[in-house]
Amino acid sequence: MGESSGYANQKTLSIENNRLVWDYAGSLPAQKGFDKNIGTAGLLQGIIGDYIVVGGGANFPEALEKGGKKVTHKDLYLLKDVNGKLKTIEQIQLDYPIAYGASVSVKEENAIYYLGGSPDSEHMRDVLKVTLKNGKLETEIYAKLPLGFENGVAQYKDGKIYYGVGKIENSEGKNVNSNKFYVFDLKTKETKELAEFPGEARQQTVGQILNNKFYVFSGGSNISYVDGYAYDFKTNTWKKVADVVVDNEKILLLGANSIKISENKMLVIGGF
Repeated sequence: MGESSGYANQKTLSIENNRLVWDYAGSLPAQKGFDKNIGTAGLLQGIIGDYIVVGGGANFPEALEKGGKKVTHKDLYLLKDVNGKLKTIEQIQLDYPIAYGASVSVKEENAIYYLGGSPDSEHMRDVLKVTLKNGKLETEIYAKLPLGFENGVAQYKDGKIYYGVGKIENSEGKNVNSNKFYVFDLKTKETKELAEFPGEARQQTVGQILNNKFYVFSGGSNISYVDGYAYDFKTNTWKKVADVVVDNEKILLLGANSIKISENKMLVIGGF
């Protein structure tokens, strides 16, 4: 799959008179050992109280034609909105690199959970928990998933994280495109397999909980998809919903991000 970047430059988004307005909010400091932050793909991201946390991610510091290799980063940044600009409050490093996992902010816990997403085989199943203590970032490996996970969807509901429809570890220890879907209980730390996503196995999907159902759209494998499905929490079943079509044009959401803006609406940003 392709790479996207641009997260070195921070921007704020607002909706005014049904129009999207972007404002430049600053730039992230360079990762440790580098002169400049050129942006990363697949980073950890979330909100803890009045703070924003971003970090990890992967990029190519040197161009491929010059022999450049992908680097996955360890840096985490604690940011805060100060007069419309995002100020870096703290920068720390994890013990291992992360990228392409799924970030879930849990408001009632003031925590971010990051599922999977590490090139290190010993950490590809991690559930990383990020919190604040006395205004400082704290991290811990909260639990282990039964299988490695990356480039999928994850959302929180009623003490549990529902995740999947991305790359899942196979019997050979490699993450491959999958239509598996799971629920991770934050209290018991147990994972249960749920009804399979009915579409073809894929990765880099987009998903949000809307009207009490988990909607999953698009993604890709050796081909790209625009189909959509909704998961019913009560019946553990999936239902086909409308494809992603705007003005009779199919819209690909592969690799995009999304924000829930109301109980029945989400805003999709980016993709390729």
